[in-house]
Amino acid sequence: MTASEISQQITHSPQVGAEDLEQIIEAVKWRRAHLAKTVIRQLTLGSSVEFKGRSGLQERGVVRSIGRKNVVVATATATWSVPANRLEVV
Repeated sequence: MTASEISQQITHSPQVGAEDLEQIIEAVKWRRAHLAKTVIRQLTLGSSVEFKGRSGLQERGVVRSIGRKNVVVATATATWSVPANRLEVV
């Protein structure tokens, strides 16, 4: 199922209640955390990464620090603290 199909099912299905929505939200949170941990395991200091910056432009930089949830990335113009699930290893 694609994200838009899931969204349509939730929006247009009268059987989806508050408890069902809570379970969906917990599943999404778990999946995001799992993806972040997967990315963090792939990173080392000095790794090249890409991410979409606040301006919407694709940024490329080098990992300077790795935390539990965020990674500090130095680009040509700035240093960013980026959530791990938003990074892509290059």
